[in-house]
Amino acid sequence: MEEEDRFLIEGLGFRKIGQDGCHHRYEIGAGGPGAQVDWLHEPQRPSGSWIFGAGTVHHVAFNVADDKDRNYFHSIYVRSPGGVLLECAATAEGAFAKDEAFSQLGQHLLLPPWFEDRSAEILNMLEPIQVPEWHPAVTVGSRQQGRERGPNLVEVEHDRAAIADAIRDQLVHGPFERSNLFGDGTAGVKIADKLAEVRPSVQKKLLLDVRQPA
Repeated sequence: MEEEDRFLIEGLGFRKIGQDGCHHRYEIGAGGPGAQVDWLHEPQRPSGSWIFGAGTVHHVAFNVADDKDRNYFHSIYVRSPGGVLLECAATAEGAFAKDEAFSQLGQHLLLPPWFEDRSAEILNMLEPIQVPEWHPAVTVGSRQQGRERGPNLVEVEHDRAAIADAIRDQLVHGPFERSNLFGDGTAGVKIADKLAEVRPSVQKKLLLDVRQPA
C-alpha cells in the first residue's frame, strides 16, 4: 500500500485524508464529491485476471485539465503499482458533439481528420452491434392487467402449478424477438425537443405566510 500512496500522492497529486481499516480515502483539488477516491486494500485476496467479462471493471477514468492537442479527447493510461488501470482524460470543447448534433450521436461513424482516409478499413474491423433480445418473463396476479406488454410476458394466477408450468414453458421458448412496443430508443431526445418548444405560463400562485404567531 505504500507504493499506492506514493503513486496517488506524488504521481497524481492526491492528498490522503483518512483511513478506516483497509479503506483509504484520497482527495484532490477542493475535495468533496467528484474529487475523492476510496481505495480498498485487500492484499489477502488473489489479484484479478486479464480476462474481461460481464460485470468486470476495466479502468477508472479521471477528468484532467484541458489539452489542446487532440480532437475529441486525449487520454493517457497507466497502471498503479497494484495493477489498477487508470485513465487521465482531457475532454475537448464540445467533445463528441463538436462535429455532429447531440441528437445524432452514435448514428454515423465519425473520425478525427487524420483517420478519415482509413474510414473503410476501420469500419471493417468493427464488430456488428447485436440488438438485445427480450427475455421470457412470468408475472403472477393481475398487477399488469390493462397495461401494454410485450410477447415475452406471460400472466398467471396465484396457483403453484400454473406458475411452475408458465416458467417451464418460458424456459423452453427462450428469448423473444425484440419489438418497438416501448419506443425505438429515441424517447429522451423527442421529449427534450418537445420541452424546448413549450412556453410555460403561470397557472397557479402559492402564497405562504411565514410570520410567527404572536
